[in-house]
Amino acid sequence: IPTAITFADCTPLFFYDPIKNVIANIHSGWKGTVQEIGARAVEKLKSIYECKTENLLCFIGPCIRKDHFLVNDDVREIFETKFEHFCKKYDIISKANSFNEKGEQYKIDAVLINKLILKEHGLLERNIIDSEICTVCNSDDFHSRRVEGIDYEVNTGIMMLK
Repeated sequence: IPTAITFADCTPLFFYDPIKNVIANIHSGWKGTVQEIGARAVEKLKSIYECKTENLLCFIGPCIRKDHFLVNDDVREIFETKFEHFCKKYDIISKANSFNEKGEQYKIDAVLINKLILKEHGLLERNIIDSEICTVCNSDDFHSRRVEGIDYEVNTGIMMLK
């Protein structure tokens, strides 16, 4: 049973429970991250398939990384408000020392936020595997909205059960 998601710079989360033999692909853009879509997926896996969080594996695929995820005050404020508890403990948001037509820009570590959300919802740190691949830095190998502009193409992540 194959499942697929498409993404350019957004964070793809691939879940697998080797005990229940269940998979899930989640597309976590910045809005999905704010809505804690990864945690919602964990809750669905628990309620529908009776998965146990200590058995769940999550692979974080190639996506934009903090150095390239630039936002303005509007998005920064949303993240600071929603993830205030993380921002106090971790280096989630920092000034980018750059400006655009909307003003000063900030860097946000959406990957770290997703990891912290998953850990907060019971996934074991050792079971959260990060590809550590930046789509912007590796745009020769992966599509990136930030690099390609409005006519960007997408990457496809596929998981399959036998």
